[in-house]
Amino acid sequence: MKIRSDYVSNSSSSSFVIANCELIEHFNITKQDILDALIDTYGKKDYARTAKQREEYAKEHPEYCKKELKYGHYGPFWVYDMTDKADRKEAIDLWGNLLKGWDANNCKKITDEDSEDIGKIASGSEYSTYREILDKLNDVYGISFWDMREYSINPIKKNLPERFVRSDKKDPKTGCYGHYVPVEKEILDFAMKLRHDMGIMTNLDAIKSKVAKFFVHADDNELCGEAISENGNGEEHWDAKKKDYVPGTGKWKTKSYTFDRICEIVLEWLVKKGRVNLNDQAFMDMMRIDESHLSAYDKENGEFWDFFNGKNFTWQDLKHCALTWNLHEG
Repeated sequence: MKIRSDYVSNSSSSSFVIANCELIEHFNITKQDILDALIDTYGKKDYARTAKQREEYAKEHPEYCKKELKYGHYGPFWVYDMTDKADRKEAIDLWGNLLKGWDANNCKKITDEDSEDIGKIASGSEYSTYREILDKLNDVYGISFWDMREYSINPIKKNLPERFVRSDKKDPKTGCYGHYVPVEKEILDFAMKLRHDMGIMTNLDAIKSKVAKFFVHADDNELCGEAISENGNGEEHWDAKKKDYVPGTGKWKTKSYTFDRICEIVLEWLVKKGRVNLNDQAFMDMMRIDESHLSAYDKENGEFWDFFNGKNFTWQDLKHCALTWNLHEG
């Protein structure tokens, strides 16, 4: 459990990081656009009321809210342009301690020619593989994923994490059949090397990376308001009249309570407000793939553009531009 000491103590929160990409650059999307999209979806009146409540609480309890008072931002969500020095400083100061407790799920660490660590968008399979390997080690040796992860980030020279070894003899201290022993350093060092070799990054690493553009953090269940919980086309919902579950008929293509939904909501707002024209000829020309790189299948199906579906920019492409997301921090 990740614990904050202020007004959202012990509360779940959510974050995501969008990398700079062609869509953002071509249409000059700003952090204000992202913030406005979230506020409009949340409801302007609800947002103003909640933000005012947060501010009042912070002023009534300055001992818990020193950083919020320092920067004058109170939520329920925050949007930062990580290429802006002031935004970058505030984001790291306010949320760095929380973000370093979680790993980025869609990017990996690489090193450029200046020996500076930068993020690179990956498929997410690297992190899944990393988790799977450490989970298997846990199955064999009884070492928790979090112990191995924490050691990999901050190697402990003394007081190594312990694991439980089963035995047919009862431990007089614990009354259990078995006892605790320090985890073998060789296993911990393997976990640390694995993390390094696979380029696993923390979410703090992700917001610090060169390619990070927008970082969004939200209080417990506040991101996108009720829109994130509405049924998607493929979901079932309870019909009180029929007293049964029926197929979803909502307007959303994505599932509720997912990062997919957030991407769909944000992209829909950008299009609706005219900030993005997905049929813009210059944008489409820029995203056109050289035919020499296309397969016969691509040509037969008209997939000539560098998009997820090969034809047009969708919420899936916005998701692909994300370095990491976590809808339940804590």
